[in-house]
Amino acid sequence: MPRKWVGMKRILVEVVGILPMVFSNKCKPYCVVVRENIGSQIREYPDDLLKEYSKVVEYYQRLMRDFGNYIEVKVVNPMSLRGLRLNLKFRARERIYFVINNRISVGLNEDYSKLKNAIESEFHRINALANE
Repeated sequence: MPRKWVGMKRILVEVVGILPMVFSNKCKPYCVVVRENIGSQIREYPDDLLKEYSKVVEYYQRLMRDFGNYIEVKVVNPMSLRGLRLNLKFRARERIYFVINNRISVGLNEDYSKLKNAIESEFHRINALANE
């Protein structure tokens, strides 16, 4: 992580989608807290959903490796008030997508590099505002 980002406010990365897993970056890197009985529930999911969930976990792990404590990851249920607002604002076309600081939306079907670049550009934007 570039030194100029040290001391900056964390970037909020919201994962919007109905997910069986809850992520937390308040514990060791790659910490994934799984609710009770989740294993039996997941086995019953269709293959396309299992692939999406695996991709979310992969992206989460990569985000924690690349940005660590510089980001805060939250899962947002699309049926919550916050989720409905984000769906309308970003005209969601995918079941699962990422929202960076309530400004940029990146779908799960996008390459990880697009998500990483969006977060880095948000860091640069905030840094530029702080230096004005």
